[in-house]
Amino acid sequence: MNDKIKVSLRFPRTLFGSEQYSVVFEVTNIGNKALSEIAVKPLLIPGIPLNRKELPSSTEFDKLQNQKMKLLKEMEEQIAEALERESKKKMGRTEVLIRDLFKMFQEISIFVPILPFKVKISKDDPIPYWAIEATRINEWDDVERLELVVMANETEESFLLKSFLVNKDKLKRVLTKISDKVVVPENKLKLNSITLQPGETISFTFRYRAPHIYRQRSYDCQFNVSYLDEEIQVMGNHSVGDTLTFYSSPFSVPLGSALGALVGFGVKNTFISPVAWLSKEFWTNLFGSMLLAIIFAFITARSPQTKKSFTVEDFTGGFIIGAICGLFSERVISYIGSVVPK
Repeated sequence: MNDKIKVSLRFPRTLFGSEQYSVVFEVTNIGNKALSEIAVKPLLIPGIPLNRKELPSSTEFDKLQNQKMKLLKEMEEQIAEALERESKKKMGRTEVLIRDLFKMFQEISIFVPILPFKVKISKDDPIPYWAIEATRINEWDDVERLELVVMANETEESFLLKSFLVNKDKLKRVLTKISDKVVVPENKLKLNSITLQPGETISFTFRYRAPHIYRQRSYDCQFNVSYLDEEIQVMGNHSVGDTLTFYSSPFSVPLGSALGALVGFGVKNTFISPVAWLSKEFWTNLFGSMLLAIIFAFITARSPQTKKSFTVEDFTGGFIIGAICGLFSERVISYIGSVVPK
């Protein structure tokens, strides 16, 4: 048990796929001495990170801090790009092509969630986790070291290298302005300096878009916090994790019902009450069956405020409802007419 800090995770208990959600990581100093250089890193969290909105800055110092954080993020992304380029040089053409295609499919699936499965790149990622952590920028010395070790592999004509050097100059100017307000030697100026006094609590909010899922699933969530114990000048680490359970994405039930209605209508038109394929009557009946199925899907779909006695929660349930509407659309409509008061 850590006797310096207490950490906890807070998140909504009802989560749905494809929707935005927030995870709040709280750090409390339960020791007797101040802790500095507080840094929280998500190690494992489901979904796609969303950019946090920049809070309005009322002072020039706050504006400089925001500029610094933006430049640090850009430079770390440029370092990651240089590492990936270097790793690709060691791959064969076929392996690079396959990886790029899979990456493209993953990006498309973010905006066009039409398939009930995910394309996953193999676990042998070009940039391992430990390499990403090693290239984090915490001090000015890190910038110069990464330029020498990583960016030196780029050619002089490389736009990536030129962009990194431009950002380096911008960062140096921003740090100079900050050092004028906080008297600290430039080469020792901490780029992520958060100090927590005894008894104080600080919260970090992370916003994500949940993955597209077609049935209820659970994901592991894990964070790590690092800090400097100023009493003994030693860095400490602490991790905390939990399990997040997501219901299916909102689109999964209507999508399943529409496909189910299509299949159900096809079966009915083939074996029960056939009409001429692709005729006007065919399209009218098909459209009516799909519309009826989608209406039922929205009526029965689970929602955060749901208090229904009967709910459909995933793609499979929607497909079954749709197939019933496609097969027995006339009976469903007749039943609705019999229970609706005249």
